[in-house]
Amino acid sequence: METSKLQSCIQLIRRLPPSKIEHNVQGITNIIYEEDDLLNEFLQKIDQPAEVGLDDKSGEFLKCEYNRDGESYR
Repeated sequence: METSKLQSCIQLIRRLPPSKIEHNVQGITNIIYEEDDLLNEFLQKIDQPAEVGLDDKSGEFLKCEYNRDGESYR
């Protein structure tokens, strides 16, 4: 069942405009947030553009899952 849900989510994201990828991914994750396994698989399969963050001490840094610690970045 989860495989078909995952495939549906991926097909949906493919059909939505790429210019609003962040908004679309956020919307889909809001729908499936209670299903941890499905949410994790979905986020692993979706490519999102890299974001650059600013820090007062160290300057710019790349926001990615490797740097992520909960809701913040190291």
